[in-house]
Amino acid sequence: MREALHRAIVIGAGLGLTSQIAALFPEQRPGRQQTPAGLERLAAAEQKRARRRQRLIDITEPVMDHPRPEYQTLFWPDMDAYYEAEWRQEAAAMREVRRLVRPKVYRDILKYIEDCETTTEFSIVAEPGADRDKQDERGYAFGYAYVNQYCNGGCTGDSYAGFVRIPLNAGKFLKFHYSM
Repeated sequence: MREALHRAIVIGAGLGLTSQIAALFPEQRPGRQQTPAGLERLAAAEQKRARRRQRLIDITEPVMDHPRPEYQTLFWPDMDAYYEAEWRQEAAAMREVRRLVRPKVYRDILKYIEDCETTTEFSIVAEPGADRDKQDERGYAFGYAYVNQYCNGGCTGDSYAGFVRIPLNAGKFLKFHYSM
């Protein structure tokens, strides 16, 4: 290795590149002997770095004084029960809808519900909405729906919410709440 370095320096000197080549291959300096005072300073600096690492907070790890955050402990079981009840209510209502309407109408009702984004509070009711709430739904097989929209844009202009009643057979309606 030393011979190759010497050869490169000689060739570089012939070309006038001595300083540039020397910068590429720095000379190895012999290691300096550490004095006891120098070793103590290095040990103290390493201890200081270790203390700093302990004080740093890892932002990827959640800081918990309690085994679970308070909102999980207090609200999650209730919310799980709520979502389970909502799911059961929706499933029961949709079974009744499937029994009452033709398959094409049922598929269109499912598509309409999907278009409404967030939906809850499904039920089968006997009373239609008010005549002022009747709205043509030409793209769907059921033809019209009663939409009682109580939030029309909100303060940001992009929030909508209300109740929908879709006509079924036998004078019944599928009622649900939507929000977007």
